[in-house]
Amino acid sequence: MSALAFLQSWCSSCCDDGWEHTYGGTISTLDNPGWRLKIDLADTPLDRSGSRGGGAYRE
Repeated sequence: MSALAFLQSWCSSCCDDGWEHTYGGTISTLDNPGWRLKIDLADTPLDRSGSRGGGAYRE
């Protein structure tokens, strides 16, 4: 499975008509060749904050 296919599958599993509007993620380009992917992990299986809806920001 490619990284993009994995990301699509994972994001699809988190979408519940609320998460993607409240948290979600962004993809942007960098000044040098590359991409930045930011995803708020709150209310996902990867949320390690110990609270619902208040995940810590990690970059």
